[in-house]
Amino acid sequence: MSVQQQLNTATLQLVQLSLEELSTIISNQVSAELQKLLPQLRSTIEGAINQDKIYSRQEAADKLCVSPTTLHNWKKRGLLVPMQAGRKCLYTAVQLEAFLNQREIGKRPY
Repeated sequence: MSVQQQLNTATLQLVQLSLEELSTIISNQVSAELQKLLPQLRSTIEGAINQDKIYSRQEAADKLCVSPTTLHNWKKRGLLVPMQAGRKCLYTAVQLEAFLNQREIGKRPY
């Protein structure tokens, strides 16, 4: 029975291991757990990066499939108010996502 199999058994046995063997076992176990968590971690990081994205007026219009003029009209009506950076209108990914989620399917937001 290998050292790895001995550690996986339900009963605790005292085994004499060298520091190198113990280090290898721990490293393998940690590596296996990290491999299980890696897909979830990647999607979380990608989601965070996408949430921090800032869109220009044209990019936001493209994402919402409307014209920049429509965005301007929505701004005047208070439906989708952008951040201002000088004369530039900027929209966050979170803001656009929330706007899309609040719209009813098949209905215009104005």
